[in-house]
Amino acid sequence: MYNKSWHDFLVGHLLFNHLKKNIMNTKFSGLILAGLAAFAYYKYSKMSVDEKRNLVSSIKEKGKKLYNEYVPGNVKDNVEKNFM
Repeated sequence: MYNKSWHDFLVGHLLFNHLKKNIMNTKFSGLILAGLAAFAYYKYSKMSVDEKRNLVSSIKEKGKKLYNEYVPGNVKDNVEKNFM
């Protein structure tokens, strides 16, 4: 029906290109993420003590709000029983 060696070559080539593209996207995404982390660290290091305190308290408040709104009651009970 088909030339097996041609079919194997074509499938192998397409698979290689697909994997290569995904690896390049992963590397590029990692580079972007590293750049954003470095920028965030730079901005945080330039903040005053009061700004840092406000940022941390804001993050804690938002985390508590998300926890109270979206975590089911049985999970909350389990967490409180085991970790608090």
